[in-house]
Amino acid sequence: MFSQRRIVLNLFISALLGLLVAGCTTQQATLVSNNPNLLVIGTKPEGYPRLRIEPYPGFPGLCFEVKEDWRKDDYQGQTVWLKDSESRSVHCP
Repeated sequence: MFSQRRIVLNLFISALLGLLVAGCTTQQATLVSNNPNLLVIGTKPEGYPRLRIEPYPGFPGLCFEVKEDWRKDDYQGQTVWLKDSESRSVHCP
């Protein structure tokens, strides 16, 4: 009698764990970004590469040249654009 209950309990727990694992594996990953300035899903934003010169605060005559562009990547079948940024110090114009 005791072994029969144990077998039924083991089968119930196994079935429950199987359903839990199956439910977790069928969920498709979703990519969400709260900052559209760093990540874009779909098409590449227009107007890039972009080059700008920014003054460095507190140092007259010193500026940063910043070049921004988007790098294409693939994330689980979605086209994702990640922002790349390069900067170097230059004399202010």
